[in-house]
Amino acid sequence: MIAVLKAATTPEQIAFLADWLESLGLQVHTYPGNGSTVLGLVGNVGQAERQLLKGILVVLFHRLHHQFCGLLSLLAL
Repeated sequence: MIAVLKAATTPEQIAFLADWLESLGLQVHTYPGNGSTVLGLVGNVGQAERQLLKGILVVLFHRLHHQFCGLLSLLAL
């Protein structure tokens, strides 16, 4: 699998992401380019996908919870 990173991604962010992916048992090969960096991922990427999905769901739940609480406070007025 490959991951194409945004052009504004810093070297520190790339290193952090690569370390995290390696902690999931993936081999990470970094290919810096002129406009963006490509990460080549070797291994069971399903684990990484599950972890990313969990993180996305937590953020969505947090946002929805705050919106719902804001709506309830408006209704209580």
